[in-house]
Amino acid sequence: MLFKTITSIFLFLFNAAGAQVGIGTDSPEAALDVNSADSGMLIPRIALSSVTPLINPNGGPLVEGTMVWNTGTADVTPTGFYLWETDQWNLVVSENKPQVFIGRMVISAGDNMLGTKTITGIPFNPRTVEFTAISNTESVNDGYERSDNGNNGDNSVGYTFGYAKVTTTAPFIEQIAISGAASGASINRVGNYSSTNRCFAAQFVNQNADDQGRTSASMQSFTSDGFVLSIDEFTDPVVVLIRAYR
Repeated sequence: MLFKTITSIFLFLFNAAGAQVGIGTDSPEAALDVNSADSGMLIPRIALSSVTPLINPNGGPLVEGTMVWNTGTADVTPTGFYLWETDQWNLVVSENKPQVFIGRMVISAGDNMLGTKTITGIPFNPRTVEFTAISNTESVNDGYERSDNGNNGDNSVGYTFGYAKVTTTAPFIEQIAISGAASGASINRVGNYSSTNRCFAAQFVNQNADDQGRTSASMQSFTSDGFVLSIDEFTDPVVVLIRAYR
């Protein structure tokens, strides 16, 4: 009896190693074919504590394509299927989990230089945020405004584009801001600014395109539902449009 049992196990392993394996079917159509009319298949459920690997039971690095179900009870959220790819765990995209968030914020006098501004309410942990702003747009319902004849920052036009994103190497945040500004009196008088120490920088100039200062910020950290900015310079209030990516 023992001999028959060992022989059966040996034959099963031999067939499994050399052919397709079918569970619930006698005609497997893949290396592993699981067939059921009323049941699913569970893969390992793990509380990921970081985006770095678990273990390869045979030693060596974790193989790309490894998949787990993250329970979301440790440091990595949200719950869902995660795929090991490019040296980290990546959430498998799901239609019921938003991937992009579009919103706005206002940098005002209350967020003065050397202060911080915390943005919350994003329905996921953002890893990249884009910023866009037009200088002298100071509130969300300004409507149309016309400058006066004064030689100051109100009589100019400016713009800024920037981004901040998570990276895997120190300092773990990459960011850049570019901006331009022009005189309201002459198209021959323009100014530009760029910095990898900022994620946005609204530039202000006068009619001579002389630098009148900036309202700028740098990314301090990403949070589970937003991010924290360091307000590095403040000249005037500005409305900033944001686009955040999971």
